[in-house]
Amino acid sequence: GGTAREWALRAAASSVRRLAPEEAEQLYRAALELPDPWTDGDGPCRTRLDLARACALAGDLDGAVAAAVGAADLARPDRPDLLAEAALAVEP
Repeated sequence: GGTAREWALRAAASSVRRLAPEEAEQLYRAALELPDPWTDGDGPCRTRLDLARACALAGDLDGAVAAAVGAADLARPDRPDLLAEAALAVEP
């Protein structure tokens, strides 16, 4: 089972593991655009962090920075770890 978003996120993670970051980038973007409700409150932030990493691996620095900034904007005040991850997401 699982939602379309869950499947897209699994496929994106698999693409990163297979060293196909461009595919992962498309899948993370698709997961963010789906209208399904998020089952995890940190899901939108974490997905943007993953998108930032995939963009960086694909050589899309502008996309990586935009996704990291989006993740930082969504990081809840009680989750400074996510804010720190956003700050480091585009590091090699």
